[in-house]
Amino acid sequence: MAVFPDLIGDQYKRTAVYQATVSRFGEQAQVAYRRWMRPRWQFDLVWTMLEQTDYNNIEVFLHSMYGPVQPFFWFDWKPFSWRFIPIAYGDGTTVAFPFPGMQTSAQLFKANETGTLVIDHVSYGAGSNGEDVVTFTVPPTAGVLITASFVGRRMFPVTTTSIGSFTAAAEPIGLYGWTATFSEIKGDLFGDDLVD
Repeated sequence: MAVFPDLIGDQYKRTAVYQATVSRFGEQAQVAYRRWMRPRWQFDLVWTMLEQTDYNNIEVFLHSMYGPVQPFFWFDWKPFSWRFIPIAYGDGTTVAFPFPGMQTSAQLFKANETGTLVIDHVSYGAGSNGEDVVTFTVPPTAGVLITASFVGRRMFPVTTTSIGSFTAAAEPIGLYGWTATFSEIKGDLFGDDLVD
């Protein structure tokens, strides 16, 4: 998937979205089941001071995604603490794995969420989409699920659920504003089989 231009705006709202199914239990009771293990996130974003080049970059990107049709990756503007993000399955030979974070710190990697994996080093921005890459001292065992916990700007697979119009700023002349809502979708950097 393509990556949205890394242009940080000036207004930001992040909302957790949960999905549950409610079933009747007996005549009066109800039972709720989570349909997703983790919340999905919705981001309401505003740019008020885009220069002409940035405006053009966003417009070209949106046209390449056919507006809201194609999903894409987007790096969250703000660093947060993220826990146990599934990134890959070990194969017994690979030691380097990209993970969906940028400008990360306090990294911790687990095998099957129990055994801590020893980090040799983290290469910042070395992934094909600008994400960080971890290299372990020993390859994780074949079949184990590798999860990442870190503080940083997380990369999300998203679609645009709302696209505002580009507006020219009154002052200073030559700047543009734009609003959008990005919604996280199922899947992640490494395939739908790793997350629900």
